[in-house]
Formats: sequence, structure tokens, C-alpha cells
Amino acid sequence: MQGGRHVVSQRRSALAADELRQAGNALYKQGEWRLAIEQYKQAIDLEPWDERFWLNCAAAYTALEEWHEVIEHAEKAIELRYRLLKAWFRKAWAERQVGTKCESNEERWRWLERAWASCKTGIKLSPKDSQMLALLQQVQVERNELEDHRLALEQQQQSAKALLDHDKSMDEQSQLASLPEWSRLKTRANFEFKAAEYSKAARLYTAAIECCQRDEPGSAQLGSLFNNRAACHKALEMFQEAISDASTVLEHDPDNFKALVRRGLSYESIEQMNLALLDMRQARILEPNSKLVARSVDRLTGFCKINPDLIDYNQPESDLDEIEYFL
Repeated sequence: MQGGRHVVSQRRSALAADELRQAGNALYKQGEWRLAIEQYKQAIDLEPWDERFWLNCAAAYTALEEWHEVIEHAEKAIELRYRLLKAWFRKAWAERQVGTKCESNEERWRWLERAWASCKTGIKLSPKDSQMLALLQQVQVERNELEDHRLALEQQQQSAKALLDHDKSMDEQSQLASLPEWSRLKTRANFEFKAAEYSKAARLYTAAIECCQRDEPGSAQLGSLFNNRAACHKALEMFQEAISDASTVLEHDPDNFKALVRRGLSYESIEQMNLALLDMRQARILEPNSKLVARSVDRLTGFCKINPDLIDYNQPESDLDEIEYFL
């Protein structure tokens, strides 16, 4: 008995929903699209699994040019009935319309891609549908135009960059030509060092040092050249040469952080731990926040505590005092 009542109730609900749909259709034909939507939504409340009500809502929103609402209702109709060609058409049409109103080309391309995918699905369902084929062709034309525009813009940007690079290169060459010979050699050496061509860089720094000593003896730039060559020698594992260059720098600039670190690490590499510890201690005073230096000091201090016999006690007294401070 209860089952019979339930069936009757379902039929009444379906009939009421269909009456609302027909009322909505009448309003739609009169151009009363908002009122039509109200009728369709009441029908949806009664029978939410009937794809026709969702599709009719999408049609009314199309007339109102509310494209996101069209997409939402068309997608719901597709969810209920995947092979519903009209729903795919309305969805694709709305996605294209959203794309045409986008300000950025990137967003426009994204929506056109969605419209393209919807059209392709619709054509798979009905390969000869003239409306869907026409829409696909229209979307393809717009995609092509957008792609051509993107390529043209990219070419313009590349041309502009090439021109700027050329001007920059000319300026650099002009500036380089006005520099003294040692400075030009230093610039080339810096380039080789950044490219990890340490042997070439060391040779160029050597030539720069010779030119600077000849043309500008006593120049403050000599320290920078020796320091840079020390970095090359360290990278090449030529530790004695690195120590020699760094020491030359420190003779005139005892608080040169880079020279202290390079000499300290080079000392450590040839197992002169006490001398390495002195340099790294001084470097830590100059740059307390350097993690590299802090780790080196800890490592070297630990080594000297464990291996006191390896400390060279033939150092000057002041150096021994520094060493004892860490032991």
C-alpha cells in the first residue's frame, strides 16, 4: 500500500515538474528569460535528475549572456546524460564567449582550449552536426589568430632583446677598450673563472698582475688580482701557490676576509692545521655569521685537541698563544 502511494507521489511530482517546464518554455518564448529560469529551477527542485530542466536553464542563461551560468547548467545536464549534444553545444558556445571577454591572451587561450575540447566531444557524438562543426571551425580560427599573435609578439620580444644585447655588447666593448690593459685582462679572467676555466683564469690573472705592477706599481688593485688568483689556485688544488698569493694580500690587508679563508682552507688541505686554525679564527672575528668559517673553526679545533703532536711549535710565540687559546 505504501509502495503504491510512493509511486503516485512520484508521478505527481513528475507531472508538476513538467507543468513548470512548459510554463517556463512559454515565458522563454515571450523573452521573459528570468521568469522562465524561476520555473525551470522549481522543476529542478522537484525532479533534479531530469536533464531537460538543467538544459532549459542553460538556454535561458544563454539568452541573458550569463556565460558562467550556462556552463554550470550545461555541465550538470551532461553529468545526467553524457550524450546530450545540445548540452555540449551550449557549453562550448559559452566557453568561447567567456574567452572573447578575457583581457589577457593567456586566459583567452585557456577558455578557447576548453571550447575546442567541448566541440570535439560533441562531434564525436554526432559527426555530421552542422552547428557543432561550424562552432568548431570558428573556435579553430580564433585559436589560430591568437597563436599567430603570440608568435608575432614573441618574435618582437626576441628582436628587441637581440637589439638590447647588441647595444649592451657594444657598450661593454667600448667601455672595455677604455680600460687599462690589466683591467681588461682581469675582466676576461673573471669570465673564465665563472665558467670554471680555472687554469685559463689563473694565466689571465698572472698577466694582469704583471701589467699592473708595470703600469701602476703600488696600485690597490694588485691585492684583488692576487686574491682572485689565489681562488684559482685553490680550485686547481695548487695549495702552496694559493697560500703564497693569499699571504701577499694579507701583508698589505691583514683583515681581508676572503684571503684569510682561502689561505686557511689551503693550509688545512696540506695538513698545516695550526696555521689553518689561526686564519679561520681571524676570519670568524671579521664575519661571525659565516657558517663555512664556523664549521672550519670547530673542525680544526677538534683536530688540534685530538692530535696535539701534529702542532708545529716552531711558530712565533704570538702564534702559539693563539693556538693555546683554542686547546
